[in-house]
Amino acid sequence: MQTSKYWKYRAENVLKQCEKNSNKHLNFINRIYKETSESLANDIRRILKGYNPEFNENEIRNWLNDSISVAEYNKLKDILITMPNGEYKQKLLKKINETPLKYRLKRKILIQDNILTYLGKSADIQLTTSTNAYKETINKSYTNTMFDIQKGINTGFSFTMVNEKAIDKLINSRVYGKSYSSRIWRNTTKTAEKAYEVLTKGMLQGDSIDTMARQLKEYTYDNSMFKATRLVRTEVNYYSNQGTAMAYKEAEIERYRYLATLDMRTSAVCGSLDGKVFELNNATVGVNYPPMHPFAVALLYR
Repeated sequence: MQTSKYWKYRAENVLKQCEKNSNKHLNFINRIYKETSESLANDIRRILKGYNPEFNENEIRNWLNDSISVAEYNKLKDILITMPNGEYKQKLLKKINETPLKYRLKRKILIQDNILTYLGKSADIQLTTSTNAYKETINKSYTNTMFDIQKGINTGFSFTMVNEKAIDKLINSRVYGKSYSSRIWRNTTKTAEKAYEVLTKGMLQGDSIDTMARQLKEYTYDNSMFKATRLVRTEVNYYSNQGTAMAYKEAEIERYRYLATLDMRTSAVCGSLDGKVFELNNATVGVNYPPMHPFAVALLYR
């Protein structure tokens, strides 16, 4: 039987492999949001034609509330057509259709819905990409942990691979009360709301169209990627530990030790749990089981 040092080292290695594997997915998401921010900025330049940096506050308000054509508003549907028939598409369609058309035909509404639609399309790609990353994480963590257990106890034994239904059930589980799908959508709507504020702030400051388009591009890209990275890192930590827990249960291991000291940024809440032993059946995310908070880097080991 190996020492605690062995189990700690192997657990760290499993998580590092899972995090490394998730980098390719984050790189792809990064490219998507960069392209989206550029496309959005170009479309906003088109919509803002007619805006005058010399407008006063009252003139800005009137300009934003000017009527637009049905054809102009319907261009949003061209973006939606290319999206798969998933939950985000339905949310966007509901958003667009929740009020009568005559109330949507204002430049202000067009800009707001334009921003949300572009970001929503990218969020849909993020959802698909991150789902694949989490499935890979579960499989990799489970398989590697099972092999580490066999090596640690110097005994070979057969084990059942995680089936697709078990993975799907875990993927659809809720962390911190919300599934990662709903978190992506919440992040998307919040970013869209703030992006519109960035735009109107630029108007009040008398910025040029090019300046506002550049600021919009920078904000939507930076904010979207920060939130996407935070979510993926946190969820990979969660699913990596879930894969390990599955392996422990398969091997009839009943307890786990909490490991939080992976770097110098360990939070107080994680540090207070470091080294403590808990019953696997009593594991509760955010209480005695990682992740305790967003961006947390913690794991369990034997």
